[in-house]
Amino acid sequence: MSEASPEMSALEVLTTTRSVRKRLDLEQPVPLSDIRGAVEIALQAPSGGNLQGWKWIAVEDSKVKTQLAELYRRFYSTYREHLVAEQSADSIAVAQTLEGGDRLAANLHDVPWLVVPCITGPMGRSDTGMAAFGQAMTWASIYPAVWSFQLALRARGLASCITTNHLAFEREAAEILNVPYETTNQAALIPVARSIGSGFRQATRRPPEEVLAIDCW
Repeated sequence: MSEASPEMSALEVLTTTRSVRKRLDLEQPVPLSDIRGAVEIALQAPSGGNLQGWKWIAVEDSKVKTQLAELYRRFYSTYREHLVAEQSADSIAVAQTLEGGDRLAANLHDVPWLVVPCITGPMGRSDTGMAAFGQAMTWASIYPAVWSFQLALRARGLASCITTNHLAFEREAAEILNVPYETTNQAALIPVARSIGSGFRQATRRPPEEVLAIDCW
């Protein structure tokens, strides 16, 4: 198992873990031990009721990756049209988003691993008219683990990003992956690869003063 770089502090991992789409290395293999090691870290994350109703499906089989990529692209094409229609075509941010999105969509089936985190538990499915509480408990019980998984990958020199496009056809994905659809939610589809280059910087974000309120809105 690859170990975390001794030069990379926790602060660096937290502030330079980016959503990587254009710089995923499609050629270099990623050993299963790295996926397993990152999942091991993710299992330390909190979950509602401490139930830990997680299942991680790591897909390396080319046929299965191709099927999932087809579902992903089916939704992405619609999303892309919407993005172009709603925003200025000459926007730098939109152009960068489209460039990264296009590359990932075109090459998703060639990424070394596609990881699908799932959650099963008493909350049931998130699409059955649950109240906000049930929705929040479902996703709050899996996404801390997802983020821990990504941080652990970054510490090992690997890149990833959270995608959800395939969830537009989650039932079909469940059939492909043999997921019990009625009781289990797929939370995301995470491509995992080595990164092309290792330099990732902090992103430009709004200052805390613009987003942090004290005592009330």
